[in-house]
Amino acid sequence: MSPMVWLCRSLIFDSLDRFAMLSTEFDYMCQYDYLEIRDGDNIDAKVIKRFCGNERPLPIRSSGNSLHLLFQSDGSKNFDGFYATFEELTVCSSSPCYHDGTCIVTNTGSYKCACLAGYTGKHCENGEFHGQYQEKPPVSNTEVNSGL
Repeated sequence: MSPMVWLCRSLIFDSLDRFAMLSTEFDYMCQYDYLEIRDGDNIDAKVIKRFCGNERPLPIRSSGNSLHLLFQSDGSKNFDGFYATFEELTVCSSSPCYHDGTCIVTNTGSYKCACLAGYTGKHCENGEFHGQYQEKPPVSNTEVNSGL
């Protein structure tokens, strides 16, 4: 029986976020049924890893904007295959804005933070000062003793 090969390409997304399931025939060399992931958009791209059996890989990130997925089976045994989700990574994926600021991707591919009232700075890192304290002033002894 000739091998069956399926090709999946991710041209928009650059991160294979998670595998919900991987169920293929297991052998130590991953030569019969496997999922091979390459860092690029074609069969000549560098192999990231070849998976087989029921090993659930950790998230995989490409160096560019595409991943090449090759699923191969020799057809001799029937397993479920694989199920994976993809996630697009942007400059906002790392959550660069502090104090609940909102990250906005600009037309140039960079970002800016929309800060909540009372916060400023590129990352909303600067809070307004209340007297000599940046946040709430320390609790006084009277408040501690009265249970407030």
